[in-house]
This record gives sequence, structure tokens and C-alpha cells, in this order.
Amino acid sequence: MSQNLVGLTIEGGRLSAIAAATSGDRVRFRSWLDSPVPSDVDARDPAALGAWVARELERGGLPAGRVVIGVPRSEVVLKRLRFPRAAAGTESDLAGMVRLQMARQLTMAIEGTAIDYVRLSDEGDNPSTPISILAAALPADRLAFYTTMARAAKCKIDRIGLRAAGLAGLLGPLSQQHAGPVLAIGVGASAIEFVVVEDGKLVFARAAESPPIDGTDSLVQRAAVEAKRTWMSYRVGEDAAEVDAVVIPGVGELSEQLGRTCGEALEMPWKSAPLPTHVELPPQMPEAERLLLAPLVGLVAERTTTFDFAHPRRAPDLGAKRRQAVLASLLALILLGGVGYLVATRELSSLRSRLQAANEKLGGLRKEYAAFLLEDARAAHLARWSAADPDWIAHLRAIADRLPNPKDATLDQISGRLASAVVFEPVQGQYDRAGWKANGTVTFSLPGRMKDRDVANDLRLRLIASGAYQLDSSGADEPDRFSFELTGPAQPPAASPKPAPAPAMPATPTPTAPGTAGERGAR
Repeated sequence: MSQNLVGLTIEGGRLSAIAAATSGDRVRFRSWLDSPVPSDVDARDPAALGAWVARELERGGLPAGRVVIGVPRSEVVLKRLRFPRAAAGTESDLAGMVRLQMARQLTMAIEGTAIDYVRLSDEGDNPSTPISILAAALPADRLAFYTTMARAAKCKIDRIGLRAAGLAGLLGPLSQQHAGPVLAIGVGASAIEFVVVEDGKLVFARAAESPPIDGTDSLVQRAAVEAKRTWMSYRVGEDAAEVDAVVIPGVGELSEQLGRTCGEALEMPWKSAPLPTHVELPPQMPEAERLLLAPLVGLVAERTTTFDFAHPRRAPDLGAKRRQAVLASLLALILLGGVGYLVATRELSSLRSRLQAANEKLGGLRKEYAAFLLEDARAAHLARWSAADPDWIAHLRAIADRLPNPKDATLDQISGRLASAVVFEPVQGQYDRAGWKANGTVTFSLPGRMKDRDVANDLRLRLIASGAYQLDSSGADEPDRFSFELTGPAQPPAASPKPAPAPAMPATPTPTAPGTAGERGAR
């Protein structure tokens, strides 16, 4: 059966795509495109980018059906892992071990991350020899980006693969003709990818930024420098082998210049690799386009899928048996409890009626209780306010005990006023009538006459020394008059020893209120 596939990749603000028709072992590529993303399209918005991709595919005559998305090396984390053969078990067990080991080594969130792997070698059948694994992880946000973009482009994802793996698949047969691994170089829109292929399998990949492909000299020189860095990075690995040759996919002047320069930089042989016999490219395709699209050609044409982030290998579902047992138990309960359910339904209906009646009664009682608390609060507030009335007689007695001899000073009058405030503080967060508190202060006005200023000063000191009141003068000092204001708590001070009685002195004949000093002097 024939199948139409489109390989596409987006890198450096450019869309590269190529369409192929597969029939049996043959893969015929018919059309391609290379378009920059316009400035009015937000390349960070997968929906907007996908809509533009759909328009470009239609404009280029590429079928918008099943797509193979090539992911740049810079977006994927690659790790070389080794596991004991005895612990690997089945393939699903091995997938679980790979995901667990990658979760320990990755710095990004593992939730939603696509993790796939390929076996590099089993090292024979000896149980003591390890299994070598190359694992790859595509972050969750990038996986969601490509999925949303394909949906907006009205395409169905066939695979999401690593472009470096496509390059390795394209040069796999050639690598098997060498005694050691080969270093393949792929040119992208904004990066050069270096891939180490050993025995037809990808074992190492690295990417570096590069100038555009149309700047041949700068591109070649950049590739030579990064090839040496890649070779040194690969050699420090635990399972690294000596690279046998540099390989450039394709045939042409640019491929020859790129291969010769990199080979001289690494001091090793190089060669241009023609396409496999089962792959057919359009004869009119320029050499630069062949180099740029080589990784996509390898991804679309590969016969054995390596990494597929859209359908990664899955770990075993350890909870499947438990879920099956739970479901079986639930089914038994449903079958055995049918009759009981009917009886319980009737009882439940009766209980609901009783509950409704109880709730209605409770609602009425709550309203009554709230009304009771309101009346109680009013009564407690009034009681506390009434209780704040001070003992005026005791206050007057305390003040009279400290007045001078009537021959030396005479009060015109004495008047007092009460300032009271009733406040409430909850008790343990709830209403309690014990929480009502009354805060009150009394103020007495003492205007009068005196023989000289020393009498007023002595009276001031005696009132202050009592400690019961705070004294303030109202108005300026006069030679024969004083006017004091005493402020103190509502509760009168403790009685003090009464001084010797002074000779009676007639009060100043001024009208006074009940309880004034003038009346006290008359008594």
C-alpha cells in the first residue's frame, strides 16, 4: 500500500518541509519548500503558526495529511544509560526503568515529558553484561507546542522524531562498512548538527549555531571548528570509540568542501555519502536544499523507527490488576446489593423527610435563639451602663478631706460630670454577657477664692499627692482665685485619714447645685 507523508521542521524562523510517497521499500520525494516565517505570524503561538503552515503547505502543493515532525537537537535531552540485563525484564519493564532513571537526571518537570529510548547493544547473551541505552526526552511544553501546531495545520502526526536520528538513519548502511563510528554532519537553517553513528545506530549528537547555508565560507569554517569540539566531547564519554571518518550526506561542491575542511580539521578521512538506493529525490532539487532537508528525508524514509516522542515506549501499568480487582468487586456489590438498594431507598426517603422537618424546626429555634441573644445583649448593655454610675458622695468626701481651712480658701461651687463608655469583647470568639465592660471617668470643677497664692499651691500639691485624680488648671493663675479640674476613675479612691476639723466658715452665698462644697461647708 502507498502512503503519503510530509516531513517538516521549524528552526531559526524557517519552515522546511518535504513530501514523499512510500510504496513498499521505495520512498519517492516529489515536492519541497523552504519558507521564512513572516513577521506578522507569532512563531511562539502554536495555533497561529499551525494555521500559517497549513497555508504554506497548500501553496507549495504538499498534502496536508500525515506529518513527520523533525525536532532539533537543541530541544531534546539525550542520556546514555546502562542497566543490568537481569533487572531489565520485559520491554515495558525496561521502559519503566528508563523513565525512572531519566526522572532522576533531568532538571525539568517529568510530568508530560515524552521519554523514548533505543537499545544500542545488548553485549551478547551473557546475563552479567549490561544493556546500553540511548534515552531522549522532549519537554512537555515543546510536545504540547507541536501537537497544537499540527492540529491547527489540520495534520495528523505520524511521528515526532529527532532530526539527528533521521540523519543517522540515512547514513546507517554506510556506517556499517567502517570498523568504527563515523561522524555525520547535517546543516540546518540556524544550526549544524553533528551525529556519531556506530553500526547503523545513533550513539551521540550535538548541535551548534551556524550562519545561513548561503554563506558557504563562514558555514564551512564554523562546521570545522564545531566538528573538533564534537569529537572532543564524544571522546570523553564512557563508551566512546575512535571515530573512523567524517561523512557528509549528499554529493556536490558544497558537500565536498564541507567534508574536506572538517576532515582536515580532525585529521581523518572524509567522504560524501549518496542517498540509499530506496530513496529518490527530485533531480531538480539544488544541492543546498538537499543538505538542508537530509535529516527530514532520513526521518521519513527510515524503516526502523528510533525515537518517536508522539508514541514513546510505555512503562508497564502496575495498577491494571488492582483496577480490575476493584471493578470486579464493585460489580459483585452491585449484583448482590440490588434488593438492599431498594429497601435502603425507601428508608432513605423516610429519613430525608424527617431530616427536612428537623431542619425546619432547627431554623425556627435558631431564629428564637438569635432574638433572645439580641434582647439579652440590650439588657446587659443597659445594666452595665447603669452600673457605671459612680458614688458621688464618696468622691466629694475624698475631695473635701483635702481642702484647706475655710478661713484660707472658699469654694464658689463644686460640680462633677461622668463620661462613660460601654464596650463588648467576645469571650473565646462567642457571645457571653460577661464580655460587657464599662469604662468611665469623672471630672470635677473646683472654682474658688483664697487668701494668697500659697494656699492654692498647697491645695494643688495635696490633690496631686492623693494619686486619685489628675489635676489641670482652667484659666490663668490669679492672686486671689483658683480654678481646678480633677479627672479620675469612676470608682472613688479609698478613704484617707480625716484631718483635724477646721473651724466653721460660712459658704460664699452663691447658688450651688446639690452636693456642692458650699452645702458641705454649711453642714
